[in-house]
Amino acid sequence: MPLLTEELIARSNELPSLPTIYFDLKEAINDPRSTSSTIGRIISNDQALAARLMRLANSSFYGFPTSVDNIGDAITLIGLQQTRDLALATFVIDVFKGMSDDLVDINSFWKHSIGTGICSRLFAAERREHKTEKFFLIGLLHDIGRLLMFIRMPKEASEVLQRCRESGELEYRVEREIFGCDHAELGGRILQKWQLPQGVCEAVHCHHQPGVAQIAITETAIVHVSDVVINSLALGSSGATHVPPLSNDAWNRLGIKPGALPMIVEELDRQMADVSRILTSR
Repeated sequence: MPLLTEELIARSNELPSLPTIYFDLKEAINDPRSTSSTIGRIISNDQALAARLMRLANSSFYGFPTSVDNIGDAITLIGLQQTRDLALATFVIDVFKGMSDDLVDINSFWKHSIGTGICSRLFAAERREHKTEKFFLIGLLHDIGRLLMFIRMPKEASEVLQRCRESGELEYRVEREIFGCDHAELGGRILQKWQLPQGVCEAVHCHHQPGVAQIAITETAIVHVSDVVINSLALGSSGATHVPPLSNDAWNRLGIKPGALPMIVEELDRQMADVSRILTSR
């Protein structure tokens, strides 16, 4: 393994751990005896998390026909595992709060990531996949490895960005040359450290090489296509200056009719402001 790759992976251990409440929530959700009331009591211990989940439940993200006025009802409507995924999304954003904007505008970064998450969820819904919040989570986390590069090796990360601006090369390809790995592989490693499901880790790891995925094949294809769509729409930026190439195999796997794409983009636009405001506020 190249030395810079080893150092980056080692320095991923310097990232803050996820809060204890996430693991309490995860353990309770994995317990078949748990109810919405049980999960609600755990979430209520973090008032900011509870408020965010309530705001999401009453936002365009769900579009429930009536307002939801307590956390127990919100969990019942959203689902236990889906609630866990949304909680994790809010925690991860908080882990990187206060990051310097020297290499990337962090608000623009999260706009790109949230947009990719929403787009992934909409594609999953169009395919009638179950537990669409999982797809939102994968989309949200797909570029998290790039943040570690910016934080722990800013000189090398700056070199990647400068070279890509001048040459037109794709960032993830230059990352492999300079670091020995790209941000997608590094992101997968971070999520393994945080004990996320293997399928989530693989989808993040392979989102620039969807044909390599072996377990989360559909998830990887969806986040790959969503990343290309969001880059094409210029919704925020994770530091990339060029739209990555679209894998035809990934697009074909989605089985989305071209006529459905404008409706998905319209719904994406409708949800973006709501979800970005809710997840990035504290």
